[in-house]
Amino acid sequence: MKEVRELTREELNRLVEEGPEWSTKELMDYCEVNKVEPYDFFKTYAVKQRGVIKNGRPLYYGALVNNGNKYILYTFINKDLSESEHIGVYKAAKRTAHEWARDTEIWSYIDKDMELQKKWTLKMGFQKVKEDDKFMISKLGGNNV
Repeated sequence: MKEVRELTREELNRLVEEGPEWSTKELMDYCEVNKVEPYDFFKTYAVKQRGVIKNGRPLYYGALVNNGNKYILYTFINKDLSESEHIGVYKAAKRTAHEWARDTEIWSYIDKDMELQKKWTLKMGFQKVKEDDKFMISKLGGNNV
C-alpha cells in the first residue's frame, strides 16, 4: 500500500541512510557540523514536507525550506526503486511540487553533472534559470506553473 504524507523520524532517517550519497551528502555534511539529525533539520526549517511510503518503506521525501529569500526544494529518493516505483514517485513529486508552487516560487539547485536529475527536474515543469560551474538553477511557480 502506498501512502503520501509527512515522514516520521525513523522513516526519514532510514530514507537518508538508504539514499544514494550524491543525494544526501550536502545534508549529511550540514547535519554533522551542526550536530543535528536530518529529521530535526527539516522539522525546524521546512515550511512544507511530504514523503512517499510503500509497504512501510520510505521511497521519496520532498521539503520546501525558506533560506531567507527563496524557497528551496530538497528531495531524497531511495536508491533501490523498481521502475513502477520510480514512476509512482515521479508522479507524486510532480503533483506535490505543482501544489506548492501555487503559493510561492520554488527553486531547485541540481549539481551540473547530474544529467538524469536535471532532465527529471525540467520534465516536472521547472524552468531553467541559469547554469553555472556548479549548479543548474531552475524554478517552478510565478509565471511558469
